[in-house]
Amino acid sequence: MIHKTAGIIIAGLINLRSAGGTDWGGIPSRRACSSLPGHPNAEEVADPMLISGPNWADVVQAVGAAISAITSIALVIVAINFRDEVRLARKRPELTLWHNPVVDTMVFRDPHWNYDLYMRVENKPGQDSATSVGLELVDVRPCGDTAPLVHRPPRRSFVVAELHGYETTEVDLPPNISRRFLIAYHDVRKSEGSVELALKPRAQSRRDILPPGTYDLTVALTASNADATYWKTRLTFLGVSGPEEELPTRLTITSPVRTSAVQ
Repeated sequence: MIHKTAGIIIAGLINLRSAGGTDWGGIPSRRACSSLPGHPNAEEVADPMLISGPNWADVVQAVGAAISAITSIALVIVAINFRDEVRLARKRPELTLWHNPVVDTMVFRDPHWNYDLYMRVENKPGQDSATSVGLELVDVRPCGDTAPLVHRPPRRSFVVAELHGYETTEVDLPPNISRRFLIAYHDVRKSEGSVELALKPRAQSRRDILPPGTYDLTVALTASNADATYWKTRLTFLGVSGPEEELPTRLTITSPVRTSAVQ
């Protein structure tokens, strides 16, 4: 493209110089002057029509070609300098957060009844692998008839499920792969009628333990090579008043919904 544009400029400049037999500024060229009467090299009387000003159509064409050439070169430079950034932006990880109550809840004995709630993070197919993916608690707000919290839970990260003994808070995600994060759990023997948020590190003040009630949770989904997104979900814990087998109906969480900003 650059060679072609340069050729257009040169051709335009040649046309500009040769138009009407003139040099720059409309001065008659040597070839035109040699045909003027009285010139040492004159062979015959010049036709007055041969002495003319520049052809402005050619001038406009040459200027337009020059502008086009400069524009083309600038676009090429921009494309060369930013091609890597454009490619990376096109394939940056796209993470989504969801919850399926059928596969993202777990009731088990250890040896007492336990009930876990999970959320699942997934990387979109065809994108780059997401690195250091984490899920962070941003805010907890009681809703409905739930009593206000004296101290809100701290802003900390949820643990990755079934990885390194629930001791890590970050994980890498290749495209089209999902990983679960533990959000909350109830241990019949240890939780003392409350629901515990699976945050790390644990709060020494026990602010990560919620009494029965309904709470709106805001979480941030982050990665080192992707933009952070914010999601809202509703956690409900009705307490334990009957057989432990009823826990799945008394501790629930809704499918997260993406929100544009933290409110």
